[in-house]
Amino acid sequence: MPAADALAASAAWKGASQEAVAFISLVMRNNPHKPIEAILARSDVQSALTWPFNNAADKSKAIIENAFAGLDSPFKDSVKNDLDGMAAEAPVKITSEMKDPERQTLAQRLLAWLQKLERRAAMAVDVGTTRAITELNALQAHSGFKMWVAQIEELNTCSHCRGLHGMVIPWDQEFPYNTGQRNLGVYGDLQGPPRHPNCRCHLVFIPA
Repeated sequence: MPAADALAASAAWKGASQEAVAFISLVMRNNPHKPIEAILARSDVQSALTWPFNNAADKSKAIIENAFAGLDSPFKDSVKNDLDGMAAEAPVKITSEMKDPERQTLAQRLLAWLQKLERRAAMAVDVGTTRAITELNALQAHSGFKMWVAQIEELNTCSHCRGLHGMVIPWDQEFPYNTGQRNLGVYGDLQGPPRHPNCRCHLVFIPA
């Protein structure tokens, strides 16, 4: 299920963040007067800046790969590339923060940024696994029509999904983007859900 997969990804990235911040904070406390360039040159520090996040990205990509069940999908590849990009972004941000002369608030600053990274990764996995359901169902249908079904009985369902609810189009076409009250970008294309992160919509396929 997308929600469970997102939670698993979130836990992986949270663990990576905690591991990296704990190690960096320890190194900085033990070397209060050492030049930051000398600290960053240490192999153990470089490993702490990269390995945990690469590992979290690998775990998240495995979730995506499993969700698509071997399906050759550009969307799948896009999500996996995004996760790799997040893993590469983390050490750059940590290095930048370590170079800040204010060392007392280093851990606090890092954790605040890394929590955002954790949410982004979980969101990417949620979007990816939801899209996998759409693509696998479409592959099985391979003809006819598809209908967008939103949770319209729930008050917090967004205007975009409400606007799409009940819309029927040929199975291989995209749904319109401009159904909501404000402009909202689309992650990839709109062959089906998700319309946005944490989307609870699904498709019903109708035989020709």
